Amino acid sequence: MKDPILRLPAKEIGTLVAELCVLQDRVRSGELLAVPAISLLLESGHSLAGTIVQATKSAAEQGGTLLLQHQDNPLHVSYIPLDAICGITVYYSSQNLHLLSSGQVKPVTSQSPTRLDLERKAQYLSEKLAGTVISIVWDELPRTEEARQSLDIMLADLAAVIGLVRSDELGRTTLQQQVERIEIRGGTSAEVRLQSPALTIYAAIQFQDLVYLAKSELQQAIERVL
Repeated sequence: MKDPILRLPAKEIGTLVAELCVLQDRVRSGELLAVPAISLLLESGHSLAGTIVQATKSAAEQGGTLLLQHQDNPLHVSYIPLDAICGITVYYSSQNLHLLSSGQVKPVTSQSPTRLDLERKAQYLSEKLAGTVISIVWDELPRTEEARQSLDIMLADLAAVIGLVRSDELGRTTLQQQVERIEIRGGTSAEVRLQSPALTIYAAIQFQDLVYLAKSELQQAIERVL
């Protein structure tokens, strides 16, 4: 299963629109990301090509409205009822394919990290968290380049998510009281479990690779169990 497209999860149109809006919000906040161009197939039989600018808060529900910047003239925009859309074509690049795949497609990397590289990153993160030990349970994980690439992404996402959880006093206190170690393990599904004092992050093993929670899903899962 080497073709990354084969890893893309099926999504409802409203869910895809909401994820594209989140990606556009990240660009507006200063992140150097590329929002993919799309083509909308409308119930009328017409199609529109461009880039999503924004959608109403109810975009994932009935009655939502989508704001689309036109591909042929960026000064032109269309306001489109979500209910009028019957299909979306997404023109992915290797960079944004990862961002919109719910963690199932890895970003393009020039070289796979070694096991020692990953151990060093885990140790560095442990030192930053002062009092919380990050460990990778290697015996439960595939010994492949693909799996090491996935672990590299998981560690980076974990560092970002823990930083967000610790950004307020309640989050810091809860982590300190309930979590002394964080373990990354292999399993049958991507999930997070808390059996204090251990917080365990599971990646699903598929085709000698790992399927893991996307960063936003990881944050939600951690905060849900704390």
